[in-house]
Amino acid sequence: MRSAEDLAARLASLDGRGNDSAAAQARDESHTWCSDGYMLKMKLSPNIFHPRLLRDPVTWWECYGMETPVLQQVAQRVLSIPATSAGVERLFSVFKFIWSDRRSRMFMGRMWAMAYVYFNTWALKHQEQPSAADAADVEQWEEWMASQPVEGAPLYGIMHEQQ
Repeated sequence: MRSAEDLAARLASLDGRGNDSAAAQARDESHTWCSDGYMLKMKLSPNIFHPRLLRDPVTWWECYGMETPVLQQVAQRVLSIPATSAGVERLFSVFKFIWSDRRSRMFMGRMWAMAYVYFNTWALKHQEQPSAADAADVEQWEEWMASQPVEGAPLYGIMHEQQ
């Protein structure tokens, strides 16, 4: 069984074998990330693992993986893989739409380019917009965070004693 470091190295390498400089850097970053003192060294608090932040792991890596850029890129690539075959089925549907009896002599490169343009145009038109419920959750979360006493603040002792 391969270790997580080797897997990260293979995913980061350009040739897929894990023998180039990107793979070596991914191994180093993976070792650094998994070390005991990493959170202390990076001055990260346990709050970064709050369930609201863990809903979208790709966003979490964008925010907190800056010190390990190769590992960040590998994590974002792996976490962006769809868990279902719906995307592939949608792509085949696009190919069926493009490939007709009239276009049966089309070169593969042109067909792939047309499918790429068609699918990405469709995706841009149907891009999800944040809902009002998500905005309300964020606002409620920010209000709660603002109401929490901060240790070391001038009124911390007085507010803490009243509770």
